[in-house]
Amino acid sequence: MRRAIVMAVAAAVLACSDSGPSAERFFAVLSSQSEVPPAVSGGAGTANFTVNGSGIDYSVILQTLVGVSAIQLDSGAAGDVGPVLASLYSGPTTGTISTAAFTGTLTSAAVSVPIDSLLAWMRRSKVYVNVLTTGQPAGELRGQVAPQ
Repeated sequence: MRRAIVMAVAAAVLACSDSGPSAERFFAVLSSQSEVPPAVSGGAGTANFTVNGSGIDYSVILQTLVGVSAIQLDSGAAGDVGPVLASLYSGPTTGTISTAAFTGTLTSAAVSVPIDSLLAWMRRSKVYVNVLTTGQPAGELRGQVAPQ
């Protein structure tokens, strides 16, 4: 019973209820210092990705931000700025966030490259999450996606 509860909570947090225990997972820690150039922010966040067979489930948890206008998955290694591969959130612009979760599933229709290519880049940490705000429209938080 206890194991079932723990598994259910983990599945809800990671937004991966259909992926099973052996699913491939990725993680990113989002900070202002990872932005290019580094941003000034009291905000923070994490992003979890789980391959579900037909797509990639995601959960982005943000803390202490104002005016989030978009969350993007972009192509690029640490220190590089690359093109947008997918939108994880595109509005409406939020107010003040103490803590907020943004969840969904990336399918081939939602990504600008084939899912297999996206996964290959994620395995090599060549993809990052970028959080855009009204105060810092080029990006306030960023984190490289890496295998978990």
